[in-house]
Amino acid sequence: MNLVFDLGAVIFTFEPLRLVAEIWPQLARDPDKAAALSRRVFGPEWLRFDRGIVTAEALVPQLAEATGLQPADLERVIVRVRDGLVPMPATVALLPRLRERGHRLFYLSNMPGPFAARLRVDSDVLSLFDDGLFSCDLQLVKPEAAIYRAAEQRFDMRAEEAVFIDDTQPNVDGALAAGWAAFRFDDAAQCEADLTARGLL
Repeated sequence: MNLVFDLGAVIFTFEPLRLVAEIWPQLARDPDKAAALSRRVFGPEWLRFDRGIVTAEALVPQLAEATGLQPADLERVIVRVRDGLVPMPATVALLPRLRERGHRLFYLSNMPGPFAARLRVDSDVLSLFDDGLFSCDLQLVKPEAAIYRAAEQRFDMRAEEAVFIDDTQPNVDGALAAGWAAFRFDDAAQCEADLTARGLL
């Protein structure tokens, strides 16, 4: 099979709720407030950053206008997300095991250009994959149907040959709508159990 992984919060650490609670503790006093604030920060403006049509420099004033948050704090978010993309060892450990079973491994990630460039240069983890696509390269984002079609073409696979793993349910739903098998990632143990149940591990 062709196993297609999201990167943020699956292969690399990405914890938006913790991040907003640390930067704006007064606005994220409980889980519900933190979740609401995270949706504001990582909303439509950030998605254009992921799409590769807005630079980090342009994102800050746009986010500040949309959210009412201070530009300096939003700049801290960008740096913290970029620098916080570190490998998640328990998930990364699954990749060689999956390769030993004969599966091809790919990534499909909503990722802005500066972050993607950093991972390509600094991370050995990407070498564990046969290939991958970042949203910024395509100017498409999950869960748009076109990004799954682009992945099929790039990875030379049919929809029925793909299994997609992502931590965000709308992205999983997008893959299912494209005819892929897919499931949501919660943690490495659950991911391993799901892969085993599907006969992939």
